[in-house]
Amino acid sequence: MTRKTMVITSVVIVAIMIIGALLYFVVFKGEDQSKFYGTWRADLAGFDFGNSTTNSYWTFYEDGRFKNTEVTLEFSDNVPIIGFEENEGQKTFTVKSLGPKSIEWGTYEVKGGKLYINAQSDIEFPIGFGFDYNFVNDNQFTLNVMMFQLEFNKIDESDIPDPTYTFDNIKWENINISVDTSFSSSEELQWDNIQLTRSSTSYSGEHAPSNWGYVTINDEIEIGDYQSDFITVTLTWVPNGEEIDMIFF
Repeated sequence: MTRKTMVITSVVIVAIMIIGALLYFVVFKGEDQSKFYGTWRADLAGFDFGNSTTNSYWTFYEDGRFKNTEVTLEFSDNVPIIGFEENEGQKTFTVKSLGPKSIEWGTYEVKGGKLYINAQSDIEFPIGFGFDYNFVNDNQFTLNVMMFQLEFNKIDESDIPDPTYTFDNIKWENINISVDTSFSSSEELQWDNIQLTRSSTSYSGEHAPSNWGYVTINDEIEIGDYQSDFITVTLTWVPNGEEIDMIFF
């Protein structure tokens, strides 16, 4: 092998090593994932939510963790804020958050030109589905979510609002649960079918049983089996009669 051939061979080998390293970084380690690091306020592109009462913030950490923070800015001081998630098939609803700030954790990954998120939030993230993204600059990017486009602007995580909230240790006995099957008025309501799954005492009367204790994250309420195609569950704060939430099945 001549000296010239050896030089050419060496250059080719080095080039292959560089290309291989780049491919490994892009394909296996993620494509410029560092661009996402930090906290971003999410807004629906094309809409003015300057007076929105709820804001969403996404935080991407270097270790692959993802945090979605939802903050309610305007609310009544006379009724507690309780976030529920309903399961229509099982006719249950679960306490997912307490207070004006709710946080969901997950993981994320950038590959193939798409952002993959494994987490739960008000926006349902389909498993194995990648979102197309586009960085406008280092402090702004857009994300295509289903039929909408979200716009993200970078902020400091410490700038996420933290509203003052006065309700602590909320008791179930201060909550009235009512079920309406108005489209099937002939169906008899079975109040004792309403059950907190962690308690052996069924619901009855004007409020939840005192031995249900305090409202806790992941508390699950069963409302029983009804034939109606449309069921409304209303939760009311007994001390003043204000509505906490309305859930539809």
